[in-house]
Amino acid sequence: PARCMMKTSVLFVDDEPNLLASFRRRLRDQRDRWELHFASSGAEALDILAQQPIDVIVTDMRMPTMDGAYLLTEVRRRSPDTIRLVLSGQSEKEHMMRAALKAHQYLHKPCDIERLKNAIERACALRGQIADPALKKLISRLTKIPSVPSVYRQLVDELERSEPCLSRVAELVARDVAMITKLLHLVNSAFFGAPRRIQSPAHAVAMLGLDLLRPLVLSFGVFAQFHDERSSALSLSEIVNRSLQLSRLAARIVADLKPNDCRMMEDALLAGMIADVGLLVLASQKDLPYREMIESARGGTDRLYELERARWQVNHAGVGAYLLGLWGLPDQIVEAVAFHHEPQLCRSERPNALTAVHLADALLSETAVEQQDAALHSHFDETYVESLGLTARLPHWRRLAQQVVADPPVHAV
Repeated sequence: PARCMMKTSVLFVDDEPNLLASFRRRLRDQRDRWELHFASSGAEALDILAQQPIDVIVTDMRMPTMDGAYLLTEVRRRSPDTIRLVLSGQSEKEHMMRAALKAHQYLHKPCDIERLKNAIERACALRGQIADPALKKLISRLTKIPSVPSVYRQLVDELERSEPCLSRVAELVARDVAMITKLLHLVNSAFFGAPRRIQSPAHAVAMLGLDLLRPLVLSFGVFAQFHDERSSALSLSEIVNRSLQLSRLAARIVADLKPNDCRMMEDALLAGMIADVGLLVLASQKDLPYREMIESARGGTDRLYELERARWQVNHAGVGAYLLGLWGLPDQIVEAVAFHHEPQLCRSERPNALTAVHLADALLSETAVEQQDAALHSHFDETYVESLGLTARLPHWRRLAQQVVADPPVHAV
């Protein structure tokens, strides 16, 4: 039978027998849905992995002989599509930094059992939306996304200064889709204990501080520059610049729709900026026939996301949403990214961040200088717009789109 029709297999790894016994007891109610495995060492965990496929591994970080970071490195190599979670009581910065590049999510001991269940179920539900095995492995293997080289070099130069400027670092991070995504992945992990979800790049940089950012970037390589942009299916710089426009226009639409809704504004800004993170992921993969697909979209009648779905049963929006969900970003952001091309698949009775991002993407496509570039993005879902009673506002938002395109980029790349 297909994996999606079978129970979810979950492997817990910890050198404390009492903790494993507690998991066995407290997760008894999941036995109809989950196939539970328990290992008291990294070596035992790898033996289990060699015998059968594992959907999710939940491991401690500090264990004798083989620690969690080494174990997750091996799991990523041997079974790339296994979802990797760290559940640890360690608070040392070095342990967190090593985990940051190995795990999809980091949960802190003691962890509420319902929170652990939710993390596992959410990640598996997202994974079920990716049908193509090769694509699933590709995304699950990712620990970082390529950044625009010029921005990456400027960030490294700033952090290598004797007295780096925190506001300058925040400004540089805000200019790069990959950096924003990874930074929010880190700062919202349980290690930092943020009192609420952090969605602003500036807040994320301030919370981490230079003492953590410096080693994360310079020693642990939490960001990566894209070395050969010429071989990419798309220009990374163009993706990032359009993402900045999309974010700004989505925010202006929210300001017009709900001027006092700060949460919706924050959601639209972030979702707009990272809406095309899946495009970035696919465009940077040399093993995929993506250049041909993009050329077909530019020269034909089908949109890129329609060609992607025909090939992989998922489009780049779904790819991005899967990665963001694996990395633990908030549901409303994942939803806005997942459905921004096809908002009718996620019905809502009132406008939300998804509405703003879809409208902004479609309006920017209308104002594209090159019509072939419009084929890479959304066209209007008129039925969706009408169902929310927004049709009369479109002329005003079209003018806003023209202003955003005409304005010089706030953060030119």
